[in-house]
Amino acid sequence: MLQAVSPGTAQIKFFPVDDSLLVGGDAWLEEVRAGDAVVFIDYFGFSNWGETGERAKSRGAVVVEDASQAFLATRF
Repeated sequence: MLQAVSPGTAQIKFFPVDDSLLVGGDAWLEEVRAGDAVVFIDYFGFSNWGETGERAKSRGAVVVEDASQAFLATRF
């Protein structure tokens, strides 16, 4: 996924992920600006970022869900 971003055109930052593979805290949302892309990964097929994604969208970010590991999920 990171290779899709051309070097020099974007700054890449990572938000914290806790031991349960959930988004670890929300302080990083303060840095999200309109036009930013925020990528959430459905680790092992679990999508647990909905509320945080909505908050990122409300700040003007484009939210991308990487569900490539969600092949056993029934919601797709």
